[in-house]
Amino acid sequence: MVDNKPSAVASAVGGSGGKPGRCCASVAGPQADDTRALAIALGTTRSTINALRTPMNREKTARTTANALRTAHTTAKRAQGAACSHGPVRLSLRAGSVGRRLNKKCLQNGSQSRGYSAGLQNASQSRGYSACFTLKQRGRSGGFTLAEILVSVGVLVLLVLLFTQLLNSAATITILGLKRMDADAEARQVFDRMALDFAQMVKRTDVDYYVKKSNQQQGNDQIAFYSAAPGYYTASAATPIPTSTPTNATKSPVSLVAYRVNSNPASASYNKLERLGKGLVWNGVSTTNTPAVFLPLTISNTWCQATITGTPSPTCTGTPDPNYEVIGPHVIRFEYFYKVTNGFLTDCVPGPNCSVNGWRGVAAIVVDIAVIDPKSKVLLDTVDPTGAQLSRLNGADGSVPLLQDFTTDPRPGKFITLWQNKLNAINTLPRQVLSGIRVYERYFYLNQ
Repeated sequence: MVDNKPSAVASAVGGSGGKPGRCCASVAGPQADDTRALAIALGTTRSTINALRTPMNREKTARTTANALRTAHTTAKRAQGAACSHGPVRLSLRAGSVGRRLNKKCLQNGSQSRGYSAGLQNASQSRGYSACFTLKQRGRSGGFTLAEILVSVGVLVLLVLLFTQLLNSAATITILGLKRMDADAEARQVFDRMALDFAQMVKRTDVDYYVKKSNQQQGNDQIAFYSAAPGYYTASAATPIPTSTPTNATKSPVSLVAYRVNSNPASASYNKLERLGKGLVWNGVSTTNTPAVFLPLTISNTWCQATITGTPSPTCTGTPDPNYEVIGPHVIRFEYFYKVTNGFLTDCVPGPNCSVNGWRGVAAIVVDIAVIDPKSKVLLDTVDPTGAQLSRLNGADGSVPLLQDFTTDPRPGKFITLWQNKLNAINTLPRQVLSGIRVYERYFYLNQ
């Protein structure tokens, strides 16, 4: 077979086998042969030089590309590790001197194939482009995806809701605690004042006591007795402000002490616990001021305003006693009974017809009160502006009170439990009001 493929030398001079080339078609004869020989020699020399230069250029270019890739890699790692205030750093192949040089090497170097430079369709033919592409993808991995942002926002909203519920629960518990503290403080103040008065009570058989007898007082109870506690002195019953009109020589150490819950709807002290501390003078030193009286004179006949519940009655008219003062503004129920010396609880003191005989058969006076805290009282006034529900609760309206009167029961602590059960069974008032009503009980032992 004849190989008609032109050699490399023939291609250089433009033809072979008698076929004219583009640049030497008009050469003929011996001169043409000399020219062709010279061209062949020159072409052979250039081909040899190019053949030797090409491997060297490729090796040099490969080294340059590898160095550029290493430099870019190091720069990218440092940029990704740096903490910037504007977010993660992205290394772009089109920004900076390193990016431009690397981009140029990636586009010009590699396998020198048309497939790589035509549109980046054959990435496996160019190691430089693959490295550039991988570096750019690493720069993009520093941001957050939409799913990550949605999950973060959802967790944040959940935490805010939980924190809000925690705050609401803490606020509710704090408010309940403060309301209970207010009621406890008022009850403690009332009991401490009663303890001083009962401890200094005049216990004699020749003086009178205004105390309850068996089923005698319905609703809020009332008590009056003589005590050595200091009292107020007034010029007359019409004087609203206590003044020390009697001289020190005429003042006695005995006072008339009384407790009641005011039942007069026209009074500013309506449904509030009041205490009377009326100072008395010595017997026979004054014609205008009444001293302590002895039996058969009684307290109710001598000071009727001191022994009524506040509502004027046909048997007791005149100006209300100015010596009454509010001691429990939120005490809405007042009940007391006796603990006799044998331990039994009763509302009838030992003696004929429940008459007091110097308190010799009484070991202690047991007092029960119901207190509503100030915040719950405001709510009660809102839902019950006329006070009908409160009057029904303590019997101020004349009916049997929901917080019942004491009945003979030998078990200590039973009566206060009955009150609490009555409060729990009421459905005509909001639970916020009923939860603000607290009941208390204390035993005041008498010194014989």
